[in-house]
Amino acid sequence: MKSKDLLQGENRALKQQLAKTTELISKFQETEKSITQKMESLERQLSLMKTIQAALEKKLSESSKRENDMRISLETANTQISDVFRFRRFMLTNS
Repeated sequence: MKSKDLLQGENRALKQQLAKTTELISKFQETEKSITQKMESLERQLSLMKTIQAALEKKLSESSKRENDMRISLETANTQISDVFRFRRFMLTNS
């Protein structure tokens, strides 16, 4: 049978190991909580960024449509101006 001193020494060593293990578990829990909070924050940021991206894509689409409409209007106006100049030239040469 082990002596009392030997058992007490083993008991002290086990208590120290238990204290270190408990401390490590506590640190892991704190780290896990911190990581969870950061993940939640990143998920909120991602959601916000997706919302902003969708709004910007919508504005881009609207701007592209407006640009296309303006190009068509400009082409129509240029055609009308060309027609007026041709008609004027025609009228000047035939008068």
